[in-house]
Amino acid sequence: MNDEGQFIPPMPEGRFWALVALSDGDADKMQSILLWFPKEDSITFGRRLDEVLERLDREDINDVTDGSDDGFLYARLWIVSHGREYYEAALANPATAQDAEDADNEQFYYSAMRAYKALGGEVI
Repeated sequence: MNDEGQFIPPMPEGRFWALVALSDGDADKMQSILLWFPKEDSITFGRRLDEVLERLDREDINDVTDGSDDGFLYARLWIVSHGREYYEAALANPATAQDAEDADNEQFYYSAMRAYKALGGEVI
């Protein structure tokens, strides 16, 4: 929801992946990119990020990355931050996600929240 309590849907997937590509997977760069847009775009980006992370939340992907809860989240963030092609390859064949074992891009998750706050949004 935005500051007025209105529901905001996820960002269109094509736009989401275009922004990820622009960021080169760098959390600070992703935050800077989101600062170019209205604060609601930070919300829609975050919602789409949650959706693509959820699709990676599978046991077969967990088996080749990291078994801990936090480690698995960070590995999934690393996969997403490497772009659509890598992400889709991991979905199709989890063995391709072996590079994500012990990988970490935790800060990528916070990019949208930080941009939203910087644009004057109230983070709850």
